Amino acid sequence: MEKKLYDTGLVDQMSRGNKDFVKQVLRVFVEDGRLCLQTIKTGLEEVDYEKVKKEAHSMKSSLKLLKMEELADMIIEMEEIADTRGDIARLNNLYGVFEKQLTLCFEQIVDDLEKTTDNKQ
Repeated sequence: MEKKLYDTGLVDQMSRGNKDFVKQVLRVFVEDGRLCLQTIKTGLEEVDYEKVKKEAHSMKSSLKLLKMEELADMIIEMEEIADTRGDIARLNNLYGVFEKQLTLCFEQIVDDLEKTTDNKQ
């Protein structure tokens, strides 16, 4: 069994047992997260620190909600570098690692959602 890259414990508590709510939170996280990744990538290509900072900031709470602490730490660092107009090479390197790890999380979430849908049928 592969290691879980995310944890829905806090979402489960908020949902009070509503599994559909949890699934919806995960779906929205994946959809919005993919858009945020694309916007950050565009911001980096354009060397638009404000765009990177804004998108990085918007992702923090979702990453923390799903207990993706390592990714949350990376996005915080990316936000701080963008805020201070810091080292663009470091920002690009961080984004590369962040994007790969978050994409793996997205894939795992989508697989898990498909499994729970298949089990209902």
